[in-house]
Amino acid sequence: QSECCCEKDDFLFEDEMSAETTPRRGYGWTFNERLVVVAPQRGRERLNLFGAVSPYTGETIQFATGCAKTQSFVKFLHKIHSKHPRIRVWVYVDGCAIHKSNKVKKFLAQHPNIKLKLLPPYSPELNPREYWHNHLRKNLLNNKTFASATALAHSIHSFTKKTSKTEIKRVCTLNPIYNLLT
Repeated sequence: QSECCCEKDDFLFEDEMSAETTPRRGYGWTFNERLVVVAPQRGRERLNLFGAVSPYTGETIQFATGCAKTQSFVKFLHKIHSKHPRIRVWVYVDGCAIHKSNKVKKFLAQHPNIKLKLLPPYSPELNPREYWHNHLRKNLLNNKTFASATALAHSIHSFTKKTSKTEIKRVCTLNPIYNLLT
């Protein structure tokens, strides 16, 4: 299988984010100063979200889990493969150690249509998925409390599903990459 792109290729940008059921702090404004609101921390649970986005189509693939380890990333890659079993998928990732582990290499050897490409180090602005995470934090998670990690995962899934592909493409723009190249 050649390394060149063709009509049947798809391009996804992957990243992980962590969210908690209670916000650490919120912000507001009074007349002359910024107000910091410290939220109660009782019963806080953490959720890790693996996600990929296509800035071309607005497609999103997400996987919520309790841990952000290699086995969870491999499960996420299986999810990508199940959605695209017959086309080559280029998944752009950062340099996180889990993306280069032996388990991931084994998965990639067994699924040659999935190709990982590393983004340059320290360049989150080149990953459109980062923009989606910021959008989630601003429009869904900011100053909200969730009953459980499961409720948080359902809220993220529902929010993403309700967002139009046009809006996802707008948020996950490739303009920073185009601007870098021109």
